[in-house]
Amino acid sequence: MKRKLISNDIKKLVQSAVKAGAEPVKYELEHFTRIAIGDVSITKFKGEKPIMNLTERFTREYAKLWNNDVGKILMKELRGDENNLYEIKTDTFSALIKLITKDELDEFKSKEFNHVKIGDNEYTIIKVVTKKKYYSDKTDDYDVEFEVEETKNPEIINLDDDDEDDYLEDKEPKSNSYALF
Repeated sequence: MKRKLISNDIKKLVQSAVKAGAEPVKYELEHFTRIAIGDVSITKFKGEKPIMNLTERFTREYAKLWNNDVGKILMKELRGDENNLYEIKTDTFSALIKLITKDELDEFKSKEFNHVKIGDNEYTIIKVVTKKKYYSDKTDDYDVEFEVEETKNPEIINLDDDDEDDYLEDKEPKSNSYALF
């Protein structure tokens, strides 16, 4: 099962761009910014707290993976008034990276989030997109298997018979009440 969104290939890609002379530039948030990390889209209005937009795929297992990865790092970064987000751009891709502060360095190293070293600073890679994509596009996700929930009152449809009773029901009995209005 895939546990991290930032793979070794992504790290090598960004590191090669840095070796080729790409410099990080401060990433300025727009009035309205949206960034997708896995299956979660984070919306940030300037001056407001970020909002997580979740789907039905955001189960407990998925939340645990997401919170132990770059998703939680980005949410924490967007909560503050100032951010330590930077961007590296090349002819083929853009990378959103976060400057790791001296206070965070030990924690990030222990979790192996110190992905790239540029000069004296270390950065964690938040997201990498091709030139034709945006940070708001869903580009990668965890390999999580989802269980199909069985319904409490299943209906079985019989496609072979042409009877009037096309399905078997296991439902509540119909009520004899009527709407008055």
